[in-house]
Amino acid sequence: MRRGTRRELHKLREIAHVLLAGRRCPFCKTPLLTTENTYKVGESRGAPVNADLTWHHKDGDHYNDAPTNLALTHDRCHRAYHARQRARARRLAAAA
Repeated sequence: MRRGTRRELHKLREIAHVLLAGRRCPFCKTPLLTTENTYKVGESRGAPVNADLTWHHKDGDHYNDAPTNLALTHDRCHRAYHARQRARARRLAAAA
């Protein structure tokens, strides 16, 4: 990997940590990013970004990408939420 590309990736990791600091998953309420690996802003070094994040559409419309409709969540929490929604819908359909 080119040195310039590596530097850019490190900067993007720093930016992600700064922008997501303190933000929590709306489902499990745990931090989106952990800072287990220490890093100092400005050194072009950063902890790896947790790649298991995804967008949740609050109103269920996957074509509505308005910033107010999107919530950043852990992928596992997002999948579990929708699995519960599908199970609830199946139970309601079976009861009817």
